[in-house]
Amino acid sequence: MSNVPPAIEYLLETPALAADNRREAAIEHLVATPEFLRDLLGEATRTAHDFRYRPRVVDSGFSLQPSGPLHPMSPFECVSLPCRRQKAQAFAQVAALYSDTTVLTDRFTHLLRLKAESGEPWTPKELATLAANILTVRELEPLIKSGAIQFSAPEHHLCSDDNKKTMALLDRVAEQGLELIADNMTIASTPEQIKVTAQALGKGVTLVINAPHDRIESFECASTQIDKRQALLLHFRDAMLNFIRWRVAGTLVDCHNAAESGATVAAKTEFEILASKAVFEKSSAPALTMNLAAAASINLPWIPQLSITELVWLRERACHALPNFRLEVARSLQAGSSETLTSIASALQGEIPGLHAELRAALTKRTDGIGPAAIVLGLAVVLCGIATANPLVVGSGVPFIAGGGAMWTADKAAQSDEERARTKPAYVLLSARELLQERH
Repeated sequence: MSNVPPAIEYLLETPALAADNRREAAIEHLVATPEFLRDLLGEATRTAHDFRYRPRVVDSGFSLQPSGPLHPMSPFECVSLPCRRQKAQAFAQVAALYSDTTVLTDRFTHLLRLKAESGEPWTPKELATLAANILTVRELEPLIKSGAIQFSAPEHHLCSDDNKKTMALLDRVAEQGLELIADNMTIASTPEQIKVTAQALGKGVTLVINAPHDRIESFECASTQIDKRQALLLHFRDAMLNFIRWRVAGTLVDCHNAAESGATVAAKTEFEILASKAVFEKSSAPALTMNLAAAASINLPWIPQLSITELVWLRERACHALPNFRLEVARSLQAGSSETLTSIASALQGEIPGLHAELRAALTKRTDGIGPAAIVLGLAVVLCGIATANPLVVGSGVPFIAGGGAMWTADKAAQSDEERARTKPAYVLLSARELLQERH
């Protein structure tokens, strides 16, 4: 696993985390073990000093770099182990089927390195986040080991001049993000906090501003929502900009990494889309605006029932159909219509009976090498007849050659029909059904 960061490889080689039926209990035990935490921090430090991130993407294929909350170890998502397991399972379907290679910024090692540098004791919140990230790594293990998931650097290493440009870019994105929030924000306040929600922040995300009571009290004197918005932007502008910087800083790293590896950034919230456009402003297609969560929830038959290991097998079995399958799904995701996604699922399922019949017909026509064998036999008979100067023997070999040629032609046609059928998008579903049947 030369392309796997040492800290992640250490987790994959930890025997206590191997069993699915006790993985969560094992994680809870390990994060309470000082020796394990010490060794894990050591591996993270070694990663930072000795490991070079070189994600290998398929040049002729389609690679994704999920950003923001689409990253399976996003800091903006729930860290309870049941929630994280569910998110990892959904993400695995995306990583296995919707891209040739999925590149992930190594947030796992980054958080560990920061912890090692701080020298501070672990807090309960940090341990909960660590446990959630460990579970994510172990759940995605089959995809990591197969190379379907690759890792990129958690920090984009820049010279001082370029770093200034990056910080200026971050400030520009923050200003644009503030404009998005200001357009439709809803404000609520208590004596200690101001809470802001807006469509641009994303579903379930709240911007919380903590401030002294006297500052909030003066803000609450505003009588209308319009006055409150103006007061908020006047008195708490810096706090709002800092929040946006925090939200999009990781996306800028994702975008720089994607530019280097050749992957396409997958963005969900308006903040991430703004950041990707800023990084790729000279590109005609800065980012693929898609909701990967929606991709995982497409009501496709059989695929959601597969384990992550079986999804890896499905990638291999349906490798010739996956490019066309991805194209169908990507178009639907970019359209952003749930009706379109539903219709894609229904259409693909409706093609299964015809595709199955097509494959059976092609297999029935196959002669399994009898044609070439007949030709060889016929040639041998003809040569024997020539050698013995027996025209009857020569004549008896000719039908074998003719028949073998006909069978060989039919076999090539059947093979061509079979290969063509295996490139159709519905073959992915058919293969998934076969994998489920093979369980028994």
